[in-house]
Amino acid sequence: MYTIDKPRLVDTSNQPIGRHAISDEKAYRKLQTNLNGLDPQQVEERRKEFGRNALPARTPPTLLDIILHQFKSPLIYILLVACGIALVTGDYKDA
Repeated sequence: MYTIDKPRLVDTSNQPIGRHAISDEKAYRKLQTNLNGLDPQQVEERRKEFGRNALPARTPPTLLDIILHQFKSPLIYILLVACGIALVTGDYKDA
């Protein structure tokens, strides 16, 4: 017969605990905040230290990039060979 033990949380400095497993109060202390969030002064201090909380902007791919990306797939080469065979055999409708 098998028994399933409940997982035990160990709070030691050398063994991290998942963020989902700590209490709200402990998370607030660790992040130096509270239920109401950060004060505007704290926001500015953290922005100076860590920068803005934003992902870097990417330029969208151009039409040429999209077309050239298609040639990374081996299926495109199979279709081009099939098209060539269709043209050689005179089956222009399928080509």
